[in-house]
Amino acid sequence: VVQMYGSCGCLQEMEAAFLEIREPNLFSWNILLTAYAQNGKSRKAVEVMARMGLEGERPNEISVLGLLVACVHLGMLDEARKVVAGMRDDYGVDPRTGHLSAVVGVLARCGDTAQAQVFLESLPLGGFATWGALLSACSTHGDAGNGREAAKRMLVDPGRGKKPDDSSPYALLANIL
Repeated sequence: VVQMYGSCGCLQEMEAAFLEIREPNLFSWNILLTAYAQNGKSRKAVEVMARMGLEGERPNEISVLGLLVACVHLGMLDEARKVVAGMRDDYGVDPRTGHLSAVVGVLARCGDTAQAQVFLESLPLGGFATWGALLSACSTHGDAGNGREAAKRMLVDPGRGKKPDDSSPYALLANIL
C-alpha cells in the first residue's frame, strides 16, 4: 500500500500507511525515501534517511541512491560528493556507476551539464557509463563544449563497461555538432 501511494504521488496517504507499519523494514523505508526524492520532496527524503539511522535501520544501495537524488534536487552538490566519498564507511555500500550516473542525470535534466561535469571530475570513480550519461545530456541540451570533453573521456579512457564496437559516443557527439 505504501508503494502504491508513493508511486502515484499521494505522499500524505503514503506516510499515513507507512506509520501503520509496526516494524518498518528496509524495503518500506526505501519506498518512503525514494518516493519523496522522486516527487520533489527532497528535504523529506533527507529526513527519512536520518530517521532510518535513528531507528537502527542500515541503509543499502537504494537508500543511498535516493539520498543522492534528494541532495542534487536540493542543490547540495557538496553533500552529494560527501555521500559518494563516504558510502563505504558511512553506509557499508560500495559506490557504483548507477549512483554517479543518477547524480549526473538529475543535474543534466535541470540543464546544468557544466555542474555535472564538475561533479564527475571531482570524483575518483567514473567510466564509460557515467561520462555517457553526461554526453547524452549534453546532446539533449546542445552543449558542444562539455559534450566534446565527455566524448573524449569515453573514448580515451573508457574504463569498465565499454564494448569495443560501441559507437554511441560518436553518434551522440554528432548530434551536438
